Amino acid sequence: MAEATPHKEKPPPVAGEEESLWSIEVPRQAYRHSQDRGSPVFSLQFVAIRQLDRKRWHVRVVIECTLVSAPTTRERRETLEQLCRAIDFSRMELLDDTLTELFIHSERCGTTVRRFVHAPLQERLPFNPEGVAVFVDSREDPARFRFPAFDSTTTRLVQWDQLRVVERLPALAAYTVQLLLDGDEGGQQLYVLKSIERNLYIVEDTLALESELCVLEQVGGRDHIVRLVAAVVSDNPYSSSTPDSTGSSRRRVLRGLLLEYHPGGTLEAVLQAHAENGNANGHSNGAGDAVPWQLWATNLCTAVAFLHEHGFTHMDIKPSNMVIDKENNLVLIDVGGAGGFTREWLSPSMQALEQNSEPLEAPFEDRKQNDMWAVGKTLLHIAETTERSDERFRIEAEASKLMSDPPLASLRQAAARLQQEPAKRQRSRCQNLCSDQSTVYPTTAIN
Repeated sequence: MAEATPHKEKPPPVAGEEESLWSIEVPRQAYRHSQDRGSPVFSLQFVAIRQLDRKRWHVRVVIECTLVSAPTTRERRETLEQLCRAIDFSRMELLDDTLTELFIHSERCGTTVRRFVHAPLQERLPFNPEGVAVFVDSREDPARFRFPAFDSTTTRLVQWDQLRVVERLPALAAYTVQLLLDGDEGGQQLYVLKSIERNLYIVEDTLALESELCVLEQVGGRDHIVRLVAAVVSDNPYSSSTPDSTGSSRRRVLRGLLLEYHPGGTLEAVLQAHAENGNANGHSNGAGDAVPWQLWATNLCTAVAFLHEHGFTHMDIKPSNMVIDKENNLVLIDVGGAGGFTREWLSPSMQALEQNSEPLEAPFEDRKQNDMWAVGKTLLHIAETTERSDERFRIEAEASKLMSDPPLASLRQAAARLQQEPAKRQRSRCQNLCSDQSTVYPTTAIN
């Protein structure tokens, strides 16, 4: 932003009218205390409403901590809310159909305090502008959520307000929800909602969600890849329209993805439970049924192979991105291929590439081999958990082939061998491979 200048005065409203020109709506959890612009700030997000035509603007007021002396969070929030209710928004530059940031800050100088409120503040309000020139900068909030326009005619659509949150999941911006239709309370069917809106939001989160939607529209629900139930949409949440207006401000935007819910938890949780219990329940899932480790290994190889065959890569394959369905099969999730990666689950060659470039932008074949290595590493974790030696040796053998550089087998070949009846095999060299990740086996790569 250019160097700050004092807020310019606009002609005052007609005498006697200014008190009723504006109101604000403050939602729950609208207050934030954060590090912004290089120093601590307080902020409050709300909707400013012009009473004349009920037009709404979405606003986030950010104020320097030095201007508010309230000692507790509750007092700071109340102070900031009272200050915002006193602002004369007709003097502000509010932006249509987006989130406007108003930054209130100070510079020590001999000028008078710039007037940006229209209602008298309470004398006890801990707002400290005395001896300080107050400046107000206006811009489109760089921290706003980016809601992409959505015009698909093939994907099922669900309105944002038709969802009821049941539980927040450990993953960022993921929830179990129920779908309410036609005002009915609906059944007890649960789904997973992946939302754009999250506390640690960055612009890339929107791109990642759009990418996952594209992938799931083509491969979701097939070969052990999670199924897309619907795209979750609404009118633009930042609309500046009046209640009866139409047009661009009322355009439909993507808010999230509604996915099939699988009750068995993640593979990571299953592996951790077995490690913590020391297999106290034997080779079972806690319900008396044998854990199908080899089946899960087969499911994983099949899912990633299917993804690759359709021109996509995952790039964040790890046990926390796999869940167990009600038929006790493994299902691959987070398949967008653009939502980031976990460094310890990158192959050695991809970790080397990361020093100078972005792994998510690597050539397709490099990303494909990275996925295969991560599948192999997951198989190794599975093999270390199973108690049956023949099953362990078989899974380790396939892990060894997939973790080699170049790979010694395709994922389809690994899946086919894992489906065969157990046979007596020699112990693989997978443990040595993991301790010396630069090992190269002298054979031809499998494409």
